[in-house]
Amino acid sequence: KTGPPTSLLDVLGGPCRTIAGSRLVEAWLRQPSRDKSILEKRHKAVEALRDAQDGREALRSALGTTKGARIPDVSKLCAKLRQGKATLVDLHRLHVVAQKVVPEVLAAAEAIDTDAIKDIVPPLAKASRDLRVFCDMARATLDLDYLPEVLLKPSVDEELVQHSEAMRQARDAVDEAHERVNEAFADAGLGKGASHSERSKWPIKLDADANRGFVLRSPKRYDEKSLSNVEVSGARGSPEELEVLSYLKAGVFFTTPSLSRACSALERASSAYKKAQKTLTGELVRTAATYAPVF
Repeated sequence: KTGPPTSLLDVLGGPCRTIAGSRLVEAWLRQPSRDKSILEKRHKAVEALRDAQDGREALRSALGTTKGARIPDVSKLCAKLRQGKATLVDLHRLHVVAQKVVPEVLAAAEAIDTDAIKDIVPPLAKASRDLRVFCDMARATLDLDYLPEVLLKPSVDEELVQHSEAMRQARDAVDEAHERVNEAFADAGLGKGASHSERSKWPIKLDADANRGFVLRSPKRYDEKSLSNVEVSGARGSPEELEVLSYLKAGVFFTTPSLSRACSALERASSAYKKAQKTLTGELVRTAATYAPVF
């Protein structure tokens, strides 16, 4: 929310570093406790964190808030789990919380030597132990090679193995098309050649594209005459022409017939993979939902 604060909630809840923190402060303000012992306990915890600068910073670091990043809305993700609407990306985000955030928060809390904070250690320790099996399940089933997209690991099902091999072959074809274009630019004197292991130094970059899958980009804006002198060898050895897509500030965007075919094959294989994993994903989400109360 922009602009000056207009309510007590804006003042106290606005600076919260996590979504869960904002929600908790709002609940305390809307439905304040009348139990004096609970209120005193909260005040002591705040006082302890105020005085324990190292512990406070450790907690912020564990929650991923020291650089402006936020942990996901765990309550919302768990609600999607219980409703059977969670995606593999949601499971991955919960896995990160269970594997990294919870243990680090536990370690930070244990390091703060005060009874006001020590009270949260036992439930956190139990949650950390209970979530180990969830982490094992996530590591065994989630394939993170295609981040930000998350797929099931091919080893989960034999049909997925076949589609995974088709995806690998198509991606190899994409990389080969990229390599041939860079070799052609080097032969035409439009860029220095680089070894296969030095892709970052190649003059022509391979960029992801929402519509085409991948496109080629030259950061240097060559004119059409210079580009017409580039002779690219196709997958079968036949010459190919560059298809210029656009001239933008970031450079010249173009493609080749080989790259277009490889991207189409990759899209078909990826669609088949996602279709095959749909039923398995539902089963995985139902199993993961049993851990929602722990989060």
